[in-house]
Amino acid sequence: MLVSQSVASYKGQQVLGSTGQNLGSAYNLNQSSYTLQSVKHHLWYVAPLSYNNVFVNLTNPMTPGFVVVDAENPQQPAQLHTEDWAKIAYLPGALLNQDLLRHVYLSGYTYGNLLDPTLELDDSLHPYWTISLMQPSRGYTGNVLSEVLLVDAHTGEIKKYKPQSVPSWVDRVMPASTVSDYLQWWGLYHGAPWFNPSRFGPAEASQ
Repeated sequence: MLVSQSVASYKGQQVLGSTGQNLGSAYNLNQSSYTLQSVKHHLWYVAPLSYNNVFVNLTNPMTPGFVVVDAENPQQPAQLHTEDWAKIAYLPGALLNQDLLRHVYLSGYTYGNLLDPTLELDDSLHPYWTISLMQPSRGYTGNVLSEVLLVDAHTGEIKKYKPQSVPSWVDRVMPASTVSDYLQWWGLYHGAPWFNPSRFGPAEASQ
């Protein structure tokens, strides 16, 4: 990887301001939202366009799309995708039913904690949100991964998968903090007869 997240953010701002559509007055690209991922075995940063304020959110049912930045070639300019299929109808922190986690919760996924929504692209560059559905293993503590939800960022369609059955293009199935927890638990408790965090061993949990 030859491009850092900060450089990717800079490239994204450049392409956002170069379209002549004045998109920067209504939408922004948050540096922390750039997610490194593999698309067709090539590394890219991906970031969604987010609303600048509630007034823009109230008057627009979708944001225009997302930016991709080549993480392997520093000379390659960023790409802004605003095609109809690239528009994003559901975002974390958006208003009312456009809020991603609210949409998922109201769709019936009320039996666990919805964590770490991450924008990922399939091999045709269609945007999806990956969400970890976590359930406590001991009372209210010890979150373990129960299901991975894939939410079509454009249509809102939700599909659920067991962690070992997600499509091959998905890079992230659980929060990094959960991977660290699994490894710590394994180190401390692997000899305990009750220890079985979501049926993962340390190698499987880190995938």
